[in-house]
Amino acid sequence: MLRALIFCFSLGSLIGVGIGAIITFNARLVKQLSPFLGLIQWFPVILIFAGSDLFLTEIMTAILCASYHYIQGRSILSLSTVDSYVYTARETLLRTLLVSLITQLWVSRWQWFTFTNLMELRPGFEVFAILILLIGFINWSFKATFDTTAATHAALTNYLIERHGWRAAYDFILLTVVSVLLCQLLGEFGVHLFKVAPNQLINPMYNLFSDGEIWRDIGLSLLEVVAGTLCGGLFAHGMFLVLKQPALRKFLSLLLPATYTSLIVVWLIIFATWITWFQTNGPSYSIFLYLWHKVIAVGCLSFFPRVESMWGVRDRPVFCRFLLASDAALPIAFVAMAFGETWAATQGLGFHMVVATATGQLDRAVGTGLITFALLVAISFMLRHTAQTLCQSAKIPEAHQVS
Repeated sequence: MLRALIFCFSLGSLIGVGIGAIITFNARLVKQLSPFLGLIQWFPVILIFAGSDLFLTEIMTAILCASYHYIQGRSILSLSTVDSYVYTARETLLRTLLVSLITQLWVSRWQWFTFTNLMELRPGFEVFAILILLIGFINWSFKATFDTTAATHAALTNYLIERHGWRAAYDFILLTVVSVLLCQLLGEFGVHLFKVAPNQLINPMYNLFSDGEIWRDIGLSLLEVVAGTLCGGLFAHGMFLVLKQPALRKFLSLLLPATYTSLIVVWLIIFATWITWFQTNGPSYSIFLYLWHKVIAVGCLSFFPRVESMWGVRDRPVFCRFLLASDAALPIAFVAMAFGETWAATQGLGFHMVVATATGQLDRAVGTGLITFALLVAISFMLRHTAQTLCQSAKIPEAHQVS
């Protein structure tokens, strides 16, 4: 897994930084592309569950992530060229690590999740320790501290909120249409980035809605995202209050960055523990499998992005801080929802994608992936618009200096 991770990270970073460097020459293009790239970089991650080519998905994720963060580093954060490289490399490496862990469900280079099949918790704790050490090493190598990364993301949040509006939505729709047309053009030459050309998705997506098949999946998946976001938000707010205590801040600032991605293992440990304790088909067992284990997955994976965002925008009003943290954690919450539905699920958007892929219905799988991503974009824009509306009277904090 590490060899594939390093290759995809290296190749994707080189291409992404090159694209980003070209875009930074045009300030208007930077303004238009920043919100678009910030969300579209998660699109390949969602399509993992829709049968897209895993190797290509990892590279595309790295390219989009590197391009976005290099643009932000140079144009928004005003970092030097070297500091932009360092900032971009760390963000891209962590994102590629997350994607690599998810793709192990299909490529089996490192079956880190098999302890759930055997219901043995010790291997789970070993995997958790390995990820903690790996992420800690990455942060140490790039000299990234919790305060620095929180300040960086706060500066980017301020930039997006200040410039959010109907114009941003219009630019996003326009760029989406251009991207779809480009994918269709490539498909005419036999290059299918997601195995299915855009024009092949119209009828399957129409049938999903007209047959009413997709509505229950949408409802359950949104419930999982909302409930997981609220539960994770409660724990994140508690951690935020603890971080305000100077005596504990230094220790927690060292510990918290290592919880990015690694808490995915904690979710599976909780899952295995619950199944072991409740080996009957009672109400608590059924409800846990139907809903709560996926809520826990969303809460675990979105915990660190939420805490980091809350700490970065700590000078804002409470409700505004909650909305901005929810928006920051929303993409990974959707990924966690889809990943959670690959375990003991019978319904949901992620489950629908996996089943459609397994039965050879790639057009339905990719169509469901598009619906999932559209929901992510719509909710993100609503959160940003609400935050801008409610917080516009509050003083916007100065962008933190990033060293």
